[in-house]
Amino acid sequence: MATALGPERNLLKPEAESCRMIKILSPIMDNDDLAKLRHISLPGFRSVTLPMSFKVAEGGAGMRQTLENLFETASLAIRSGATILILSDRQIDESTLRFRAFWQLPACIISSFVREPGQRRR
Repeated sequence: MATALGPERNLLKPEAESCRMIKILSPIMDNDDLAKLRHISLPGFRSVTLPMSFKVAEGGAGMRQTLENLFETASLAIRSGATILILSDRQIDESTLRFRAFWQLPACIISSFVREPGQRRR
């Protein structure tokens, strides 16, 4: 279940930059592999870690606002040159809840990348 991370290029116009991809062997990563992505130093790649948690006391309104902030932060990160977005639930405590990654990721792709044409391919 391998996948490749990297910018999509024009398949009808092959170029060397089209080959710049990172192969991920599994969707489940251990801490060492995640650290490699977090601190990547390859040309053309830059990662940003985004928190995926919200304050319990803020309830549903807080969750919606936190998701909206996540979409905006992801979009800003991409405009600033980020090529890899890492969604993290590591920064939680007794006052915060984490979002479920499997429904948050599609929401982030739809809301953040469709807002600005062309971002998804970066």
